[in-house]
Amino acid sequence: MRFQKKFFFIFLSLLSLFVTSSIPAQKKYKSRWSVAANLPVNQKLGKQPGVAGPFSGFINGELIIAGGSNFPDSMPWQGGKKIYWNDIYIMHINKKGKCSWVNNGVYKLKENIAYGASVQMKEGIVCIGGENENGISKKVYLLHGNDMNKKIVTADLPELPLPLTNLSAVGIRSNVYVAGGETDTGVSNHLFRLNIHQPAKGWIELAALPVEVSHAVLVEGDKDLGSFIYLIGGRKKNKNGISDIYSSVFEYDIEKNMWTKKKDMPYAASAGVGIGGITNNVLFIGGDKGETFHKVETLLAEIAIEKDEVKKQQLIKEKDQLQINHPGFSKDVLAYNIYKDEWRKAGQIPFASPVTTIAVKGGHKYYIPCGEIKAGVRTTQILVKK
Repeated sequence: MRFQKKFFFIFLSLLSLFVTSSIPAQKKYKSRWSVAANLPVNQKLGKQPGVAGPFSGFINGELIIAGGSNFPDSMPWQGGKKIYWNDIYIMHINKKGKCSWVNNGVYKLKENIAYGASVQMKEGIVCIGGENENGISKKVYLLHGNDMNKKIVTADLPELPLPLTNLSAVGIRSNVYVAGGETDTGVSNHLFRLNIHQPAKGWIELAALPVEVSHAVLVEGDKDLGSFIYLIGGRKKNKNGISDIYSSVFEYDIEKNMWTKKKDMPYAASAGVGIGGITNNVLFIGGDKGETFHKVETLLAEIAIEKDEVKKQQLIKEKDQLQINHPGFSKDVLAYNIYKDEWRKAGQIPFASPVTTIAVKGGHKYYIPCGEIKAGVRTTQILVKK
C-alpha cells in the first residue's frame, strides 16, 4: 500500500512536469518607453521635419535610418509638396545606451524612396519596394557594411514580381516574406518569399492572403515555434475612395503554406508598428483607427463629384480643418497571446505615437524611428522600448 501511494505521488509529479513543459508560461508583457534621440538636421533643408516611411535596421551595431518622406515647406492642405529623400542617418549607441549621430550626409541611397518595407537580417538590411516622385518601385537591395572599410554599401537583390508600396515584410532565418501592399492599380493579396542565400531562385509566390491589404503588420510568432507568421490589421483602398480598415488577424503556417483566421483585434487599425519573435506574444503598437481618415476620405469623394463651386470650397475647408485638427494616432500597445488566441491592452506610448514606421531590435531594446504623428506631420523622435 505504501508503495502504491509513493508510485501515485511520483506519477502526479511527472504529469505535472509534462503539462507545465507543454504549455509555455503565460508572461505578461510590459512596456517601458523613452526617447533615445532626435533625428539630426537635414543638411539640405537646414532643419529637420522628421520622416515617414524610412528603411531602418542595424549595421555594425549602429542604427540606420534611410530615406523617407515629409512636407518640409507647408502642409498638403496648404499646397505643400511631399518630398522623398535618400539620406542615410547613422546612430551610434554606446555600452551605456547613450546615442550619438555619426557620418550623417556621407552615405545616400541610390534613389529617393519611402514607404517600402525593410527587414533586419544577419547580412544587413533588406530594403523592399516603396515609392517616390516617379511612382511605385519593385527594387530590392541589401544595405550592409563593407568588411574592409566599414562603409555602408548596397548589393542588388532580385526585384519584386510587381511594384509595391506600403507593403509588409518579415525575415525568418535566410527567408524574407512580403505580404500585400499597394500597386499601380489596387491593393495586393500576394505573399512572396525570397531566400537571400539563393537569389537566383527569385521571389516565390505562396498561398494568397485572405484579404487584399496594405499598411498591415507582419510579424514572426514565438521563436520557440519558428514556423508561424501573423498578419494583423491594415487597410484596403477601394474604388469609391473609402477604405476598409481591418481588425483581422491571420496566422500563416510556413510548413503547410496555409492561412488560418484568428481572433480579431479589439478594434480596426492600420499602419501600426509590430513586434514579434517574443515569448508567447506579438505586439501591435499604435496605428490609425481611421476615424479622421474616413471622414477625410468621405469629404474627398464628395469634393470630386461636387459641381457647385461654392459648395465644393465649403467641403474643402471642412476637410482642411479635419486635417489641421487631427488628434494623432492611437497610443495603445496591444498584446496578442498566440497560444491562448487572446488580445489584451499592454500599456500606452507616453509620447506622440508614430505610424508608417517599424520597430527594429538592437540588443534587448526595440527602436521605432520617426514616422507620421498627425496628418502630414512627421516626428524627429527615435523611440526606444525596453
